Amino acid sequence: MTSGKQGYRLHYQPTAYYFTREKILKVINIEDKLRLSTPYYQDQYTSCGDDTTQIAKVTEQIQIQALKDSGIWELDIPQALIALRNMRHDWRYDNDVLNSAIYHRADHCTGGKVFNGMEIEDVSLVQLDGNVTTLLNYYRQVDPNMSKPLVIVSGSVT
Repeated sequence: MTSGKQGYRLHYQPTAYYFTREKILKVINIEDKLRLSTPYYQDQYTSCGDDTTQIAKVTEQIQIQALKDSGIWELDIPQALIALRNMRHDWRYDNDVLNSAIYHRADHCTGGKVFNGMEIEDVSLVQLDGNVTTLLNYYRQVDPNMSKPLVIVSGSVT
């Protein structure tokens, strides 16, 4: 868990650590700069491919570095990391804080409106290897008789 959410719910884990508004904004700003403009971390993300466990490890490295660069003491890092991940919960009424983090600004996920037995339209899909197909063509590839249930889970890995 690195984006401040678990599914559609905001992440929250109890911790005694608390950021001032000024400090959380500083940490988030540093985290975003490390995440988006540091070639080392971009290369690390690229080398992960679609392995979400490895992506989470790289993100944790970035978050720990952002905490250190913000002046958080080494002994406080474990609890500060929890507080950072609680940011979307703890600061949920402060749009300036929320919108300062890329993983909040770019989060457009909501619960879907597709239900069991509902017919859906065929849509284009871009596979992880870059090839383009459609949902129905992909389904036919994995189940030529189209006899098994199709579960659709969508999202992005960033």
